[in-house]
Amino acid sequence: MTEMLLSIPILFLFIAGMVQFAFLFLAKTQFEHACGEAAREYSAGLIGPDRLKNEIWENLGSYQSYFDQNDIKVLAGTPSSPIEQLMSRLGGFLTPLTHVLRRIGVDSPFSYGGYKWKITARCEITPLFEPLFRQGVVFDTQLAVLRYPE
Repeated sequence: MTEMLLSIPILFLFIAGMVQFAFLFLAKTQFEHACGEAAREYSAGLIGPDRLKNEIWENLGSYQSYFDQNDIKVLAGTPSSPIEQLMSRLGGFLTPLTHVLRRIGVDSPFSYGGYKWKITARCEITPLFEPLFRQGVVFDTQLAVLRYPE
């Protein structure tokens, strides 16, 4: 009986921690999904780069209670890869070729533009983890999207 009195509270604390960690994991997964959906909407031409933050907030759905809309930060940049850097160096030489290809109705691989975003959001921790994470947990992700210019 004494062993049960000592082990049951520890067992319940352990189970409560697992449940809280599951909520945190689901919030991170939903955040990643919301960012991906917003990037897909941008690449399809449905939204502009300035609406990305609002789309992320709307795509969070029922998990909005874990986040504060003002704590979502979106830093935009241009995609950079070795191929993109080469294209930017050769851009002056390839521009006439791109115009010729466009006139004859062929999509040029050099015409694509895009954005790269670094998105951070602070997740409000549930009460069990609050003593460990007083400021919440910061989630971050990076997205890069190429889109054919309109």
